[in-house]
Amino acid sequence: MGVSNGGKAMYRIKDLTRAEFTSIVRGLAKAEKMQHATIVVDVSNLLFGVSSKVKAVAEYLFEMAGSGLTIRPVCDNNIRPSVKQATNKRRAQREKARSEEIVLRREVRVLKRRLHQESLTEQERSDLVEEIGQLEKKRRRKETASNAPTQTNFNEELERELDLLSAKSINDAGGSVLKVVTAECQADLYMARQIQIKEAVMVLSTDADIPTLTGDCCISINGFSQTKIELVSTSKVTLENAMSHVIRDKGSKAKLVDAEQPIFENVVDNRLRAMMMLICGCDVYCPGLKGTGIATVSKHINTFKETSDDPQNETKLFEYLLEIMKKEFKPRLKEQNHEESADEEARKVVLTYIDALVFEPTNAINEERTYLVDAPKELSQYCKDFAASDTKIIPGPTILECKGVGGKAHPFLAADGHGTCAKCNHTVCSYCQGTLGMDTSAYCLLCAATESLVPTLETEAPEDAVQAKRTKLLNDGFAGAKDLDSDEVEDVFEALEFMNKYRNESMDEDNVPFPLYASNAMDDEVGYRLLKRCVRHALDSKCPSLEDKTATLILHGEDIGLRIHSDIPASMRKGVVYKPGVAFTETDVLCCQCTCHCGSQDDERVVCVHNFPLIFLLMLLLMDALAENILLELAACMRSNIWDTAVWSDDEVKSMKQYVVTLAEAAGEDMTSVNLEETSIVDLLEKFETGTQGRKEWKQRCKSKPKPGDHCSIVDIGKFESTATEAKKRTSRPSQKNPLPCDSLDVNDETDVPAHREEDASGDPNYIDIELLIQASGCGKVLQSNPIGWELIRMRSRKQRECLQIDTSEIISKNNKFTKDWEEAFRVARKRTYRSSDTQMDNLQKRQHIDLSSNPTPTRVVTPTDELVQGPSPVTPSPPKKRIRRPGCELPSRMIPITPTEQTEQKPKKKIGIKCCKRGCNNNRRDNPAVKFHLVTSPKNPPKSSNPKKQSLINNAGAVLLRQELMDRALGPSSRNDTTRKCYICDEHIFEQVSKSTSVKLKDDKSINVTFKLVVPVGAGPKSTLSHPTTLSLGTGRDRSIRKRLEGKDDEDDEEQIDEWALCVQQMSEQVSTEKDITPINPAVAAAANIPLKKGNASEFICDGKPFFHATPVTTTAAAKARKTDQPPTVQPGRVSDSEIKRRTGFPNEKTMLSYIIVACNGDINTMKQRQTSLTWYEEWFMVFEYVWNRSLTRLQDLSKAYGDVNKTDILRILDAKLDICWNARENWPMFASFEEDKALQKKKWASRYDGMRPVMWDMTNISAYAFSNADWQRLTYSSYYNENCFKSGVFCQPCGWMGVVDLWTGGVSDSDFNRRAGYLQKQQRFQENDLVEIDGERRVIRFLNIYDKGYRAKMPAWQNGRQLVLQPDFKDSDKRFNRNQTISSASVASDRGGNERVVNVSKRAGLISKGFQPNADAIRFNKVWTTWSFQANFMFDKVL
Repeated sequence: MGVSNGGKAMYRIKDLTRAEFTSIVRGLAKAEKMQHATIVVDVSNLLFGVSSKVKAVAEYLFEMAGSGLTIRPVCDNNIRPSVKQATNKRRAQREKARSEEIVLRREVRVLKRRLHQESLTEQERSDLVEEIGQLEKKRRRKETASNAPTQTNFNEELERELDLLSAKSINDAGGSVLKVVTAECQADLYMARQIQIKEAVMVLSTDADIPTLTGDCCISINGFSQTKIELVSTSKVTLENAMSHVIRDKGSKAKLVDAEQPIFENVVDNRLRAMMMLICGCDVYCPGLKGTGIATVSKHINTFKETSDDPQNETKLFEYLLEIMKKEFKPRLKEQNHEESADEEARKVVLTYIDALVFEPTNAINEERTYLVDAPKELSQYCKDFAASDTKIIPGPTILECKGVGGKAHPFLAADGHGTCAKCNHTVCSYCQGTLGMDTSAYCLLCAATESLVPTLETEAPEDAVQAKRTKLLNDGFAGAKDLDSDEVEDVFEALEFMNKYRNESMDEDNVPFPLYASNAMDDEVGYRLLKRCVRHALDSKCPSLEDKTATLILHGEDIGLRIHSDIPASMRKGVVYKPGVAFTETDVLCCQCTCHCGSQDDERVVCVHNFPLIFLLMLLLMDALAENILLELAACMRSNIWDTAVWSDDEVKSMKQYVVTLAEAAGEDMTSVNLEETSIVDLLEKFETGTQGRKEWKQRCKSKPKPGDHCSIVDIGKFESTATEAKKRTSRPSQKNPLPCDSLDVNDETDVPAHREEDASGDPNYIDIELLIQASGCGKVLQSNPIGWELIRMRSRKQRECLQIDTSEIISKNNKFTKDWEEAFRVARKRTYRSSDTQMDNLQKRQHIDLSSNPTPTRVVTPTDELVQGPSPVTPSPPKKRIRRPGCELPSRMIPITPTEQTEQKPKKKIGIKCCKRGCNNNRRDNPAVKFHLVTSPKNPPKSSNPKKQSLINNAGAVLLRQELMDRALGPSSRNDTTRKCYICDEHIFEQVSKSTSVKLKDDKSINVTFKLVVPVGAGPKSTLSHPTTLSLGTGRDRSIRKRLEGKDDEDDEEQIDEWALCVQQMSEQVSTEKDITPINPAVAAAANIPLKKGNASEFICDGKPFFHATPVTTTAAAKARKTDQPPTVQPGRVSDSEIKRRTGFPNEKTMLSYIIVACNGDINTMKQRQTSLTWYEEWFMVFEYVWNRSLTRLQDLSKAYGDVNKTDILRILDAKLDICWNARENWPMFASFEEDKALQKKKWASRYDGMRPVMWDMTNISAYAFSNADWQRLTYSSYYNENCFKSGVFCQPCGWMGVVDLWTGGVSDSDFNRRAGYLQKQQRFQENDLVEIDGERRVIRFLNIYDKGYRAKMPAWQNGRQLVLQPDFKDSDKRFNRNQTISSASVASDRGGNERVVNVSKRAGLISKGFQPNADAIRFNKVWTTWSFQANFMFDKVL
């Protein structure tokens, strides 16, 4: 508070910049020969001026020390001096504001009730709404004024925050923040002492009492701005001296402003300064002299100087002002029966207040007591707290005790004035009293609040009074009615009135008893919810076990029962523990009690949800250990013969056997095969004489639950089991013959999948193969599109090519191979086939290719690509000189002359062996090793079974029909019935699929006609154009000219040149346009150029899992169900429009989708073609993308129907396989773009803002989840910020546009805890240490700059992991204003982070993610969808930055 209007007595230096201010502080410190330029800061003052948050205050101090200054924060003691009446005044003002706020709230409630219940005109309603709005504004102001900004442990919290900021370490500018000091009394006097003894240069406080009491040597920083700084002092000379240290620039606006009333200037006596403060009003006497301010005091001083003979005598001036101040207290003292001694008593009062100002201790807590002046020799009783060890205490003026606020009484001087509460007769000071309306009587604040909120019986009907309603609630036994405020009393009364009315109208309350439930009745539907809640409480990880509890055996009639007491914690309320108890027998619950609101107490008979968990916990204890221990003790007793078993009756023995079996089953033993009639009790207990391993095995099956505070990734949890599932696991006892695995116990999980398998994600991506395969697939334009993923592939492929030094010829060779592989993949995507095993594929190769030792290269198809792989010229430079030869094609004799030596060394020709049996074809295995030969299959022998299957007969008939048709078309009709000859047909013929029918005789002598689809060669006679020509056509004149040139007939080129020509023509033929209308090359020219040509169309009829020649029956019965492999693919490459692709998968077009598949498979076409079902590889990929996008097909059953009734388990297997491939690709790729890539691909604005830095923007987002029935999962996943159960994860983005996410965590984790434990900061540290940047010839580490939103506490974790940096917007409390730098900085960061908000939107754009985590979903699978989708989005959408 300081001095009332004390600023008018201060000289000021205004508009200092931070640099000018720093130069002043350092200059003054140097002039005073101080070691450090220290500033003492009033922390309590910062709470009002900067923020009430500890973190904001710590950051303010840390930022202030950044200029190279040493900051010493000083806090007030929690116990304020009793003489400081300003503290009592503020406390009373807050209490008055609180009472007024409650009154206003009640008025608002009344008006709102009128608004909703009464019939009002439009004008009346409008006026009422306006009045409610005005009252609400006034109420909110009072509510704000009633809150205290400080907290009890503020000193410790500030120390901790400063440690987190490392503020106490000396920064680069030489500044630091010292340890927080707690003053013994007030921070103001401690700071004044620091200035007085030259330990500090300035103080930071807006209170005027510090420079006023300290003297002219003190300079105070007035305000909290970091840009426009203002200094104040009571002396002009002091500020002029400070200005002399300023190095002024042309733009400097600093100026010295004179004081309006410099009454403290050149005043040396501290007591005289205290007198002036007392007259104006200060902390020890807030009102001051009535009607007197700074200007009036100045007039009094001027009058004294004009009339006194010694105007400079400060002692006389003190006495002069003392006489004036006594006038304030004389009238009150006379009223208090001090007529004769009023003058003397008034003098004592004034001097006591002066002592309270001057002799307040200036030391820190637990230090030796010091003062601004010499220690006091004597003090009045009122100031005894300030006494030194040798100070004498005298009675002084009269002291009274005020009732105070909140039970905190405080002393005050009777001369201040006081009153007596009209209701409780307690003495109250002038601050702690109030009035009621027109009643001018004094009331203490407690009585005033009570009277204003609870009107007297004369003004309001008794039944409507709040106190009367409260009394009625207490009489009706309403628990907690004493603790309800007035609003809550009215709300409860309204609710009870509604309930009573509803009960009276709908049912007779007497007919609704609360019975004691029998145990066997709880299986009814009416008790299911109660049992479910009981199990939930019992399985809560916070619930203690009964193993250390004591149960009491009771006898209820002829039944034996138990009485158990234990603690049951509340699931979602911290620190709340209920104490239930239950007494029960085998069939009945006898009585219950519980301390919860619904629990039974005294004479009540209520069963709550906390009673039955005790019974369930007893059952779990029996199964875990108690049953086994009982049996061990029973076995020991039986072996010791301590009981006389001869007296047991047959019924008792039978009953005991049954109980032993029950306990044994509870202990985990299989007792299903035990014959009780033939087995004795001793035999039943034989297993328990030395212990058992059953319990150990059983406990291994029970998965341990996480602790209540164990927040982690959902991958670590694995499966979110329901309470019912967990209870079934804990209580089920599998038999030994058919043990039930733990994972199979969840009968409710429809999407259960095998245990998660983490595949090896090691190895760097092959960017070269990815780029070449994309180009070979005809999707080269995708690499030029805008998504960041394709730009990175281009850069990394080029860099990888340079590192590996791959030449152009190898690139062309790879491109040619990829082109053929892609054509094969394209072909198999057009027809569904069975997914064969490895053994089946080996057998098929043996049947089709005959010779597996040779691996002939498939004949080359001349299908040039759209564009060249690399280089401006279509002709690739020749490789080292060697003969050009392709398998199956020999160079002309003139191009490769054979020497006599070579002729003599030639091996004898092999026999022809296999040859094509089709008429007119001369291909054989010896002369044409590259040609494939297909065996004409022979029909199998008829089934030997007397009862063959119908399908077996049909297949056999199809094989016979196929053999006949093949022999007819190959050798003629005469060979149609030849079934013994072994024949082959080469693949250089034209094949077709024809339909033929035949009669099939069934086992009951009935015949049916079956139609088969047969793959056979086209029927062609010797003279048909489809047959092989007997002579080779030389083509047109142009063809003959090219052939002569290649064969060297027109000129005499040397052999090397001929070889080069042949190679160039061959390579040019592979790089020309792919248009279909191109003129085919002449066979003679192709032979001269050594270019193999494709002959025939056999590749169109190759079917995986079947021989080349096969017969497929066509079912004509309408009711028969077609096989999945007979159905055409739902989607085929090249036959789905781009708009349909975008609608169903989210990809902009098919080429982008295929390119991403290549990226995910790391350029490996075999990985791309991997299948899990009979669907084509294209269908499986399309299905996964469509399900993740989740727009057109949102459920598994929808996918099953759309893709030909695929089993749901198969769909999940497909989804897991493809997600594993994409997840491995994501793990193989670097998590971030390198420094070089980021700078090359980002926009110019980022380069100008973050030049030489490695920024990455992080944000947190939530993925909604369902409300879990398990208490642990509910507690771990519930987020109070999002007000829902959810998962949380971090999303990042770099300026180049590359985005990504980390694993999902449980929603209850705090942002700070996530930042510390998620592990992404460690990954960033490893990345920055590996991605070194060359600067000035030296490879250095460029640290990450993490850009967060406000509220993240990540500075310390980031610094601990590679000294990473953090950038956040500035933030302040409500109604606090930013300074200039804070506004610009916050706006800049907020503008930059706008793109990151779009990244969060993209990361949740997939429908499967946006609809959240659904019941029965698999957590690991969902996490893979989350992580792989962000990776996929880098290749789907344009850059967000």
